[in-house]
Amino acid sequence: MSDEPIAKSNVELQPEDIFTEDTIIIKGSKEDLIIELPDAMPFAKVKLALAREFKKAPLFFSQSVAHIGYNHTKLNVRQQKQIRELCEKYGVLYQDLPDTFKGKQAKANALLVTRTLRSGQRIEYNGHVVLLGDVQPGAEIVAAGHVLVWGTLRGVAHAGAAGNDRAVICAMKLVPIQLRIAQYVAVELELKDEHAHKPEIVFIRNQQIVAEEWDLKSFVRMGVALES
Repeated sequence: MSDEPIAKSNVELQPEDIFTEDTIIIKGSKEDLIIELPDAMPFAKVKLALAREFKKAPLFFSQSVAHIGYNHTKLNVRQQKQIRELCEKYGVLYQDLPDTFKGKQAKANALLVTRTLRSGQRIEYNGHVVLLGDVQPGAEIVAAGHVLVWGTLRGVAHAGAAGNDRAVICAMKLVPIQLRIAQYVAVELELKDEHAHKPEIVFIRNQQIVAEEWDLKSFVRMGVALES
């Protein structure tokens, strides 16, 4: 299951949408959305806010699968029924957000996405992003933490987006349009041959973005302590 403050096509969530306590948070991809409802928001406002989000991008939300629930409390039967009816109106496939997921996600602070990102699609998350798939040209990942792509990264990736210059970008194959770590930007990197089979890691060294083969020694050279 994926989780994030957002993965979507033609849907932009601004930083204030992510961090404001009384705002709905939308994470994940069209096939696996997580919609977190703030506990302090009255249910009547929840329905209005959900409808507003669905209206913003009807093509994106139509036929999407959405796990919807409060952060710490559970929707009662009547509320679930009304949420389901609202979702049906906009073609959203509704599922309840299980408590076990909320607890695990809060501890992990990471978003797992199991799909390829295609041109025009964007993931943004206030934590780490792990993508099992490719990032095609025209697609983008923005993360406050690390970005790990278990596939080919051909689009744009921005790690440490909140200013963390110790964040890294890793990919099984790295041929990006642009990479960013914190405030640093790299359009052209000295990368390995595209047909090489070894994964690569990108990080900041001497205030520059550099890339090298991704292995255990990479983390040691970067001063990252790995748990045994």
